[in-house]
Amino acid sequence: MRPADFHAFLDRFYRLASDSIVAHDGIVDKIVGDEVIGLFFGGISGPHHAAVAVAAAIDLAERAAPAITTSSMSIPIGTAVHTGEAFVGATGLGTTVEDFTALGDVVNITARLASAASAGEVIVSVTAAEAAGMATEQLERRTVEIRGRTEPIKVIVLPAARQKMSPDDTANRSGR
Repeated sequence: MRPADFHAFLDRFYRLASDSIVAHDGIVDKIVGDEVIGLFFGGISGPHHAAVAVAAAIDLAERAAPAITTSSMSIPIGTAVHTGEAFVGATGLGTTVEDFTALGDVVNITARLASAASAGEVIVSVTAAEAAGMATEQLERRTVEIRGRTEPIKVIVLPAARQKMSPDDTANRSGR
């Protein structure tokens, strides 16, 4: 892929991800390489923040599938949702605000779960699924080993858009 084409591809992914996050009352925390980090919490997303985070992840997976994207090329992404306590606020030296972000173990776990998701999958930690009030009895369950943790994280796997992805897309994921 030519650099200009790759730039357009990433730009389309950033737009789809940002639109999905904002449409579900989340905020875009940051864009880092091939990752867009969205935050959903009570003060912004309301009392059902875990449920809207899951809805945003599903929405993104569906938007990235080739049936909905603006060109014939899908965006083979996997997404993840986890919930828990984190520091959410301004960071910087003294009174200088350099960034507004979320920090903590829950953020790191979410990033690692996203890395474990295959194209078209939405991985939701059992903790987030319970907080979202999801009916999970008929859904695939896995455990994900997380570097730096002694216990694996139990997750629910939502196939979301996996069935719309081509075999090449599911083998070659390029974002989360």
